[in-house]
Amino acid sequence: MRRDIFLQMCQKVSVLKNGICGIKENVPDELKVIHNGIEYYPISYELSFNNGKPTHTAILHDLHTNSITNASLERVTKYEP
Repeated sequence: MRRDIFLQMCQKVSVLKNGICGIKENVPDELKVIHNGIEYYPISYELSFNNGKPTHTAILHDLHTNSITNASLERVTKYEP
């Protein structure tokens, strides 16, 4: 996934209503992503370096459980209903 698109999605998710324990409620399909076949919503992005090469990490919140996953941004795709 492109970084600019992911960051825009993070920004839009940040203004959604919080539910129990701060988990977002009623996340629209256009703000959902898929990683390893699981639905998430994006919450953050991290840029780091490994042997001088940039590493782009997507921080994702699971839509069905209260868990957070760090994933390579290149392995994250937009949700398609």
